[in-house]
Amino acid sequence: MICPKCNSEITEDTDFCGICGAKLADFEDGGADLNIDSHSKSNRQIRQERRKALRKKLMSRIKLAAGVLAVIAVAVIAILIVSSLKRSEGERIFAHVPLGRNVEIADKETGVTFEVYSEYEILSKINAYSYVCEADSSVTVEGIALPEWAVLLTKNSQNNISRVSYYEFAALRSSWKGYRKDTKISLTDVTYGQKISDVEKMLKMSPYAMIATLDNNTTECIFRYNAPDEDGNSRVYNLSVFIDDADDTVKDVSESELDYIGFFLSAN
Repeated sequence: MICPKCNSEITEDTDFCGICGAKLADFEDGGADLNIDSHSKSNRQIRQERRKALRKKLMSRIKLAAGVLAVIAVAVIAILIVSSLKRSEGERIFAHVPLGRNVEIADKETGVTFEVYSEYEILSKINAYSYVCEADSSVTVEGIALPEWAVLLTKNSQNNISRVSYYEFAALRSSWKGYRKDTKISLTDVTYGQKISDVEKMLKMSPYAMIATLDNNTTECIFRYNAPDEDGNSRVYNLSVFIDDADDTVKDVSESELDYIGFFLSAN
């Protein structure tokens, strides 16, 4: 016999439970209901514990997934920041070169030292220069090694800087043809007075090269891209957008078509 109160096993002929002291007669009418209620409570408790365990497991998986996504996001952001910094260093130097001053002043203004010779002889074929500052790392374009970026200075007869050119050779890492476009860009897409930042957003491209000359007050931003012609053949273009240095707005725009040989001679 089982005690209806404490569930201890007791003898059949006793009136009281020897374990908890309960009077068995008090449970004769409600004993069955008590057992049922006790059983129901036990089942509810088991279900609650299972739900808690399931929630805990689910939350653990969610936290793990969130952690993995956070790590991936941080890695992507870090890559973008590093890439941006690499490119902006060359742009920063280009922007701080004092046209009309000598190279010693340029060294002080930019915080770098311009050299007479480049580690890459091919640079002299791309653009004649007097002094050069280039990235420590290189990139291979069509089997030819080039610095990831380079800033080239040209001096005049008074030994002052008359021209400064910036090349982002890393932009040609995938192909000398530059960005891939579905159709040829119309010159009317770039309008007079438009901000260069808006031009870049509209074209979805960054300049491959930038060139500024003394007393011109204009910077030429060169976008390299390729697009198929009517026969499906790929054609390569340099889109030159001339920017007013005073307010960074478009003054003029032109375009030239390139061939493979023009890859090295296109910006002179």
